[in-house]
Amino acid sequence: AFVLKKEDWIRGKQEKIEESPTLMDDDHIQLLGKSLRIRRISSKHPLVYYSDETFYIQYEKKEQCGKLVQEYLDQLCYDIFYDISLLTCKRLKAYGITMPQLKIRLMKSQWGNCRPARNQITLNKKMIHYPVEFIEYVILHEFAHFVYPNHSKEFYALIKQYMPDYKERIALATKVK
Repeated sequence: AFVLKKEDWIRGKQEKIEESPTLMDDDHIQLLGKSLRIRRISSKHPLVYYSDETFYIQYEKKEQCGKLVQEYLDQLCYDIFYDISLLTCKRLKAYGITMPQLKIRLMKSQWGNCRPARNQITLNKKMIHYPVEFIEYVILHEFAHFVYPNHSKEFYALIKQYMPDYKERIALATKVK
C-alpha cells in the first residue's frame, strides 16, 4: 500500500536518474562544466592532467587508470573547493565567519552541507564535474548558513547581495551534458 501510494514520486525519481548526465565514460569526462576527450598514454611516469579539450591519463599499468583518475579528481576538488571557500570566507568577513573545516566526500542527495555548531562545511565531490560558477554558488550557499541556519527570505537576500546571478548559476547544473 505504501509503495502504491508513492508510485508517482518513485517514477519521477527514476526518470530523473535516467535523465542525469554521464559525468565520465570510457571516452569523455565532464570537468568543470566542459566535456573533455579522454586520452590514455602508456608511460613509465604515471600522471593525470588536462587541457582545454583533452583529459590525459598516463599510466604504467592499465589497471591503475581508475585509481590515478580518482586521486587526481580528489586533489582537484580539494584545491578548487578550498580556494573558493577561502575567497568566500574573506568576502563574508563582516559577519565574523572564520574559515570552517572543509570536508569533501561523495554525497547522494546534497551538493553541500553546513554545520555551524561544528564550524564545518561538507561539499560533494561530484561538483568537480560542474561549472565553476555553480561551485561558487554552492559554497556561498553553505557559508550563508553560518549567518542564517535556514532557507528564509533573509538567507536568500544575503546570497543575492553577494551573487545577484545565483539563480542562473543554479541552472548551470542542469545544463551539464
